[in-house]
Amino acid sequence: MDDHEIVYRPEKNGGLLNFLYYSGCCTSFWTCCFCMGLCTAREQYENHYTYITNEGVVVSRGENDCCCNVATKRTEIPYEKITDVSIERTCLLDCFNVTRITVQTAGTGTGAEGDIVCVADSEEYRTKILEAKRNFMDAGKGMTHFQKLSPFSQIRELKSFHELSILTDDEFESAVQSIKESEAYSDEKAALLESLLSH
Repeated sequence: MDDHEIVYRPEKNGGLLNFLYYSGCCTSFWTCCFCMGLCTAREQYENHYTYITNEGVVVSRGENDCCCNVATKRTEIPYEKITDVSIERTCLLDCFNVTRITVQTAGTGTGAEGDIVCVADSEEYRTKILEAKRNFMDAGKGMTHFQKLSPFSQIRELKSFHELSILTDDEFESAVQSIKESEAYSDEKAALLESLLSH
């Protein structure tokens, strides 16, 4: 994804640096190692970034892996694997005006690799990701992957576009109805009901 065109780079959230300093203080206190976290907060902050390309989303995180050393973990998430983008707010993160965006992928659900905490406007970035994915699908590049998703996953993906007004009510209802009329939907629904009733 390094050679791909950068479509959008969001403004960075300065509150993340304060959060990393706070985390560093806690880590230093519990480990009795001043370098462990506190001294590396600035470097961790610099290594936290994300941007959207014409092929997917790039997420980079700076993490303390050993005393004063900061490791950079960079993840590239192709549009064809993205199933949803959610936003999480917690009491602790709210104290620093930080929100967590989680990019969910097919087959893996949620995970740290898809977590983004460095964006100033999380709602806007979530919208940008889903719009870029929609444009990718409209270009015909992701349609094969969408068709490979289970019916329930297809409906979840369509719902996220509908919530952002990318799909109209009629378009959403028509697409969902078409999925519900499929044999694959009936089979998945029957399997789910059987699983629930067996417990």
